[in-house]
Amino acid sequence: MNILTKLFVVSIFITLSTYAYAQWQQCNGPYGGWITALAKNGNTVYAGMDEDGLYRSIDSGNTWKYIGLKGNSIKLVYSLDSVIITGNSSSLYRSSDLGKSWQKLQVAQKYNGASQLLGFGSIIYASVNGYIYKSKDAGLTWNSINVDRRSLTYLTLIDSTIFSCQDSILYRLSNDETIWIELGLKQYAINSVAKHNNNLIAITYNSDVYKSSDNGTTWNKISTIPTPWPVRKSLVAIDTILVASTTGNTRTGVYRSSDGGYTWIKSNNGLSCYNAYCHVQVANSLYIGTSGGGVFRSDNKGLNWTHCSVGLKPIGISCFTASNNILFAGTGVAGIFRSSNSGETWGTVSNGLNDENIWSLISNKSTIIAGGYGGYYGGIYSSENLGDSWDTLGLTRHTIMSIANKGDTIFAGTDSQKGIYRSLNGGRTWEKVYDMLYDCYSLFIDDSVVYAGKGGTVNSTIKSTDWGLTWDIVDFGTQTGYMKSFAKLDSLIFFANIEVFRSSDKGISWKKMLFVNYSINDIVTYNKAVYLGTENGIYQSTDLGDTWKSMNDGLRDRNIRVLSIVGNTLYAGTQDSGLYKYNLLSTNITEQPSISGTHVRCYPNPANDELTISLTTTTELQQPLQYSITNILGTSVLQWQQMERECTIPIHTLPSGVYYVTVKNNRISTACMVQVIR
Repeated sequence: MNILTKLFVVSIFITLSTYAYAQWQQCNGPYGGWITALAKNGNTVYAGMDEDGLYRSIDSGNTWKYIGLKGNSIKLVYSLDSVIITGNSSSLYRSSDLGKSWQKLQVAQKYNGASQLLGFGSIIYASVNGYIYKSKDAGLTWNSINVDRRSLTYLTLIDSTIFSCQDSILYRLSNDETIWIELGLKQYAINSVAKHNNNLIAITYNSDVYKSSDNGTTWNKISTIPTPWPVRKSLVAIDTILVASTTGNTRTGVYRSSDGGYTWIKSNNGLSCYNAYCHVQVANSLYIGTSGGGVFRSDNKGLNWTHCSVGLKPIGISCFTASNNILFAGTGVAGIFRSSNSGETWGTVSNGLNDENIWSLISNKSTIIAGGYGGYYGGIYSSENLGDSWDTLGLTRHTIMSIANKGDTIFAGTDSQKGIYRSLNGGRTWEKVYDMLYDCYSLFIDDSVVYAGKGGTVNSTIKSTDWGLTWDIVDFGTQTGYMKSFAKLDSLIFFANIEVFRSSDKGISWKKMLFVNYSINDIVTYNKAVYLGTENGIYQSTDLGDTWKSMNDGLRDRNIRVLSIVGNTLYAGTQDSGLYKYNLLSTNITEQPSISGTHVRCYPNPANDELTISLTTTTELQQPLQYSITNILGTSVLQWQQMERECTIPIHTLPSGVYYVTVKNNRISTACMVQVIR
């Protein structure tokens, strides 16, 4: 055999190996998470996350790297040179090597944490149980400053002067740091104070804006930010522009003033999450951290925003659709994301959406239709330009839980006591076609039959054969919970909740299929296979639901919320780990076992740091197994023996390439190909 023939055979083996051992691959996003603290050190930005530790970006937020304290809710961050101080009201940590190592920090006796942290240079202030502590050596030592204990609800530093809000009264710390000086604003619940053109601007919980020209001694009300109701706000001044970000269940987002706070305009272009919990200014860029959507950056003083969260926590996916191979992922916290390269990169596409909580997505020709779950901000939205902008389609202030369509006929399921709605003209007008006491979790259209899965344990699925004019109970022959998902395979219909039902006569009769008792959130079909997305992973049936096998290799999060097939790829949206994809063509290629019924499996494949080798055989093993790994040239790189049929070995020393894994003894011999990627 000449060298070209050998290489051709090897390439075939590589291809077969890749398919035979295909596993789930995590998409590169969408990313986000609950950002509870932001800070800067030069051009470096730090982001603290709720229960997910601390992250750092050195490229203007375009990418982020985790640097420690996993499991901690980071509410406070201050950094100077190589020193980082971070933590929350329960514990503080200090690093002197940019996060490579951490030591617990105790500012005050009996108290391990701090409620607020601020500073300039090596001078740092910490609020601990109503007292102010000061460090002059970047957090190595701390001393209490001699001021009365107060209930500090707000603390900020302006030109080395500390301002605080205590019991709805604004104070300034004296220059000698011995007394709190009461200022003119009383009983206004100050949320934030900023310096703007040598004036102080203060915003209250009721959205009133006050101005002081004498360092806080006297104040005048100059405007009211047009929020729909009282909400917490955070204020920052960038040159001549004031930017106020809001926090709370109001989806009001960001307001901007270009005249010193006298008038305010909502400025949410580019935002997909409107609850801003923190901000930091780095040079001429402003960063805000949101409650689920990650970090957004504005390079034009709050006029427009860019999502910059790659490397933070993947966002949970609540719904999914595709149009012309462009992917759309709906989330419960940050609106809708779009990818045009099979999930390698994502961008936010939420301009025009009032709701960041999206539970339903469908594509109707070139139109994308989304259902908002947020009650007051809920409703049906549509986009004619692949998500670049969205228009309100109807059912405003409704919680949309499910959508299904056939052409321009659209059905929308809502929460309890609001029923099912129908539109015959693509969503321009709507009429209620069914009243119900429970939530409508799912909708499905089979030819001219509409199915709806609603809450409750009895009579939980209904159907209509006249496009919603009348509805009948679906009789499964047994009591079932509500149906979460429906799918069709040829002439068969599948329904799923914690059980799977199949009908071969257009829903007249149903057969209960055998399945483990896991809650099923979605069901899809591909060729002759059926796939279930459950709270405990993904299962496949190739015999129309009679038997099931798990397919979870590579899944870090097995709580599957949604499944969708685009081309030959199965996408799975998870509860907490974003989106995964699986090449369905791989399931059509299986290993050929040896005559003795023996074969070996290697995973993950491709591999990186570790490789698991698992032997299956019907032959009784009486002697140790000889394991060997050879490279593409036939040179042995690893050899060992053991009785166990499965082992996991480190392979971080192996260079990238294709390897041949052999397992044998005096009675069996089998092998497989594996690819190592660096």
